Amino acid sequence: MILDVGMVVYATHNHSSFLSKYTIARVTPKQAIIEYRNKSASYDIKFDRDIGDRSFFYAKGASGYDRISYQLETNELQNLYYRQNLERKFGHIDVKNLCIEELEAILDIANNNKEGVK
Repeated sequence: MILDVGMVVYATHNHSSFLSKYTIARVTPKQAIIEYRNKSASYDIKFDRDIGDRSFFYAKGASGYDRISYQLETNELQNLYYRQNLERKFGHIDVKNLCIEELEAILDIANNNKEGVK
């Protein structure tokens, strides 16, 4: 498999099941590069562009226990990422104390955020 611009990659840490989602921003003949930018951090993650037939791959230079593994997007990973985000957004809510309208609003938000996920 050859990584290319626009492909979605999910990262998992060896010590947790938390998923992070990235998109490959640019490629060179030998590397695929994710450009991570936010208010507090800015860095690139580089991979060999040809990952062969492996389901997991690693960033260039990664080693040791804290090494993060990466996978190309699948429907299963997409659904896990969606569920993880729902739990983070709504996991603290005590549904016993909500009225029907509030529950319907939460379901509307969840369903609208899931468009395109199957």
